[in-house]
Formats: sequence, structure tokens, C-alpha cells
Amino acid sequence: MVLSVNGSTAAGACGTSGGRARFTIIKRNASRTIVDVTSNTKFRPKGQSFANVCVNGMVGGAGHVSGTDLVADVVRIHAAPGGA
Repeated sequence: MVLSVNGSTAAGACGTSGGRARFTIIKRNASRTIVDVTSNTKFRPKGQSFANVCVNGMVGGAGHVSGTDLVADVVRIHAAPGGA
């Protein structure tokens, strides 16, 4: 679940498309991961973008670790339960 987007923890705060950005997720074991988005990051499903990454949303990321952050090659945006 997304805890913050570009530093904002306001419910429903979302990113904006394009460029570099970051968000923080909390995993099931309560650990937190900072995910860095670059201009090379792909979003799934197709047609999604960083604008679809919102606080309290469900997302996953894959990429490589740089320091303590995950630099995302791919961000997968999951539909909310009962959502489309």
C-alpha cells in the first residue's frame, strides 16, 4: 500500500506523469520501501502512469536497489478490491 507520494501523505494524493518522482510503500511485514521512479520506468497495466500512483493505493515495483531505495524498472498498479 502506498504511504506517501512525493512526500505527501494526504489521503488520495497522487503523482504526476513524467520525469523523476518517488513514493513510499508499506509491505505486509510492515517494512517500508522508498521507490524511485525515473523517465525509464514502465507502468502496468499498459496506459497507466505515475499519475495513477496514489496514497492508499495498491502498487508493486521491480527494479534494482540503489543505496536504500528501489529504483523501479516497472511499477504495477493494482485495482482496488471490487474495482475495475
